[in-house]
Amino acid sequence: MKCNAVLLPLAAAISMAAVAQDDPSPKKRSSRLLEEVMVTAQKRSEDPQEVPISLQAFSAEKLDARGVLNQNDLQFITPSLEIGQQVSYTTIFLRGVGTDAFLTADPSVATYIDGIYFPFAQGLAQDFGAVERVEVLKGPQGTLFGRNATGGALSIVSKKPEFNEFYGDVQATWSEYPDEHYRVHVNVPVTDSIAFSASGVRSSTDFYITGTANGKTLPKDEDDGFRVKARWAPSENIDLTLSYFKLNRNGAGSNFTLNRNPTELGDSLQMQANDDFEGKVDGQTYNWLDNEVTYGELSFYTSMFDIKLLGSDQLINTSGRLDFDGTDTPTISFSPKKNFADIQTAEMQLLSNDESWGAGWMKWIVGAYYFQGLSGFDPMHGEVDAADDIYAGLGIVGDLLSAAGLGADPVTLLIRGTVETQSEAAFVQTTFNITDWFDLTLGLRHQKETRTIEKAKTTLFIYEGEEIPYLEYDYAIAQDGTRVPGEVVTESTSPKISLEFHPWEDGLIYASYQEATKSATYNVTVVTGPPTFAKPEEMEAFEIGIKTGLFDNAMTLSAAAFAYDITNLQVQFIALSNGGVASFENAELAEIRGVDFDFTWLLFPDWIDDLVWTGGGAFLDAKYAAYPDGAGYVGNSGVFTRGNDFSGNDIVRSPELTATTTLAKTFQFENSNIEVAIDYYYNSGFYYESANLARSEQEAYDKWGARLSYFYEPESLRVTLFGKNLTDTVYSQGAFPNDFGDNFNYAAPRVLGVRVNYEF
Repeated sequence: MKCNAVLLPLAAAISMAAVAQDDPSPKKRSSRLLEEVMVTAQKRSEDPQEVPISLQAFSAEKLDARGVLNQNDLQFITPSLEIGQQVSYTTIFLRGVGTDAFLTADPSVATYIDGIYFPFAQGLAQDFGAVERVEVLKGPQGTLFGRNATGGALSIVSKKPEFNEFYGDVQATWSEYPDEHYRVHVNVPVTDSIAFSASGVRSSTDFYITGTANGKTLPKDEDDGFRVKARWAPSENIDLTLSYFKLNRNGAGSNFTLNRNPTELGDSLQMQANDDFEGKVDGQTYNWLDNEVTYGELSFYTSMFDIKLLGSDQLINTSGRLDFDGTDTPTISFSPKKNFADIQTAEMQLLSNDESWGAGWMKWIVGAYYFQGLSGFDPMHGEVDAADDIYAGLGIVGDLLSAAGLGADPVTLLIRGTVETQSEAAFVQTTFNITDWFDLTLGLRHQKETRTIEKAKTTLFIYEGEEIPYLEYDYAIAQDGTRVPGEVVTESTSPKISLEFHPWEDGLIYASYQEATKSATYNVTVVTGPPTFAKPEEMEAFEIGIKTGLFDNAMTLSAAAFAYDITNLQVQFIALSNGGVASFENAELAEIRGVDFDFTWLLFPDWIDDLVWTGGGAFLDAKYAAYPDGAGYVGNSGVFTRGNDFSGNDIVRSPELTATTTLAKTFQFENSNIEVAIDYYYNSGFYYESANLARSEQEAYDKWGARLSYFYEPESLRVTLFGKNLTDTVYSQGAFPNDFGDNFNYAAPRVLGVRVNYEF
C-alpha cells in the first residue's frame, strides 16, 4: 500500500483539528458513553487523550452501555481486534498481529489482569465480571508490557476494595445464548485501613448447534468463577492488595466443531458434510477447565519515587475431547487428559512522582520482570479407529502398526509434551518535557528467555493395557530440516522513541518508533516426528497519530497510521499427514500497513440532549511479504505439502476493513432515564490458512444490535432489553483446518434477552 494512502486520512484529521475552537464551559453530560476513563497504559494514571499510544479504554458503564459482557464481545467495539475460539483455545489478533500458534507459543497480544500477565491461551476468554475498566493497547508494548507483546495488550483492571462504604451490585441476564448469566460484586470495609471485596460469575447455556456427539446430545456449557480481594493500607505510604481468582468451565464449548466441507481425503473415507448449525460427530466431545490464580500488589510511596511490587502464582488445568475430523465417520479424536500451565511471575517497578527530582520536566519508570513456567500436555490421547484405513490414507506409522500386529483394531497414541520457560527482563522509560509543546519519550527493554523441551514422548497404547515404547526426543527440527538443540536462549534489546507535540489545547500529535521480539519456541505435541521449532519473531513498528477534541470538544477523536515489518512471523499448521498434530514454522517477512481511528461525538448539543454517536474503523494491508517455504494443503485435496510460496498472501485473521458504530439517545426524567441504542459492525472477511484457500475463508459479514434500557435512580435499578445479531448473520468465531476439512466454530445466531442491573 502506498504511503499516501495511509497518511491522507490522518492528514484530514489534523486539518479538522487545526480549526477547532477553544473549549467553553462544559455542558452536563449524562450519557454513559461520555464517561471519562483514566488509563495506566504507561504504568501511571493518565488521561487517554494525553497518552502517545493508540488505545481504546472502556469503563464498566461504557461496556454495559454497549452490551459487552465478555472478552469475545470486545472485538465488536474495537476496530482491527479479532478474537477467535477454536478447540478450547483463544486466539487474539490486533492490527493484523497475532499468532495461530496457540499450543505452546505465547499470544502476540498479551492479556493482563490487574497488572498480572496471563500467558496461556487455553480458556483465556472470560467474563469481565466486576471490572473498573478495560484498555486495548494497540501496537507493540514491549517496553512496559512485554513479554512477547508484539501485537499489543489487553489490560483488564478489576475493582479494588474500598475503605469508605459497604456497597455492591448484581447483574442477571436471561437470553437464548447464554440462557442464564449472573454476576455479583460486594465491597466490605472493615476499618479505615482494611477492606475486602468478592465477585462471582455464573453462566449456563444450551448449545445453539443442534447436534450429537457419540450419539448423545450436547451438554450445557457452564461457567462459574469468583475473585476475592483483601486490601490493607496502614498508612498513606503503604498499600497492599492480595487477590485470589478461580474459574471452572464444563461443556462442549469450541471443542464441538463441524466439518462442513470435507476434503478429497475426507471424501475417500466417506465423510459426510455437516450443516452450519446442525450435525454430528462420532466421538465424545467435552471441555473441562480449572483455572486458579493467586496474585498481589504492594505499593510504597516515598518522597523520591513510588515502588510497586507485583507477583503471581498461576495454575490452569484443562481436559477434553475433540473429534479431529468433525464428522460421524470413525477416524481420529484427540483427548487432552491434562493440558496445563504452571506459571510464576514477579515484577518490580520504580516510578517517579510529583516529589521526585526533576518532576517538573521529567517522568520515568524503571523496572524488572521475572517469569517461569511449565506448560503442555501430560498426557494427550490420540484415539485412532479403523487403523489400517487411516494410516494407509495418511502414510504414517504403518510399519510400526504392522510390526505390533494391531491391524484394524482401535489404537491409542499416548502423547506427552511439555516446555519449560524462564525469562528475565529489565526496562526503563523516560519522558522529557522539552518545552510546553514538545515531549520526548525514550524507552528500552532487555530480555533473556530460555525455553527447554522438558518432555517430548509418544507411545502406542493398546486398550488391553500394554504400552509399547515408541518415540522420545530431546531435540527439535527447524523449518529447513536441520536439528535444533532441546534448549534455546533468545536475548533481545528493544528500543522505543516517541516524539510528542501539543500544538493546541487538548491536542496531541505523536510519532513513534519501537522494536519488539517474541522468543523462539517449540511445539512438542508430536505424533510421529520430533518437535518443531520456531525462530524468534522480530518486529519494527512506526506510528504517527493524533488525539484531539473537535467542535467545542463535543467530539473526541483519535487516529493513527502505522507500518509494521515482522521478521520470522511464527505460524502454526495442523496436518496429521506431516507426522504431527501441529507444527511450527516461520514466515520470512510480513508487512502490515494501516490506518485506524475511533471517536465519540455528542451530536447537536444545543438542540438535542444526550444524543451520542461513537465508533471507529480500521483499514489493514497485512501480507506475507516473503514466505517462500510454507507448509499447507493443496486446494481441497487434504494433501499436505511443503515448499509452497505464500508470498503476497493475506496474513490469517486480518480483515482489510473493520468498522463499528453505536448511536445512542438518553431521555432524562425527574428520577429516571431511558436509553435507546443501535449498533452496527462490519468485517470484510479473512482467511484461516496462510495458503488463503477459499474453503477456509470467512467471507465479509455485518451484524446489527439494539438495546432499550430503563434506569430508576432511587433504587439504582436498570432493566435492559437487547438483541444481538438481529439479522441472523452466519459467521465463524474460529476454525480448525486439518487433513479432512475445515471444522468451523460458528457464532450464535440472533439473540434476544433481558438484563437487570441492581446496585446497593
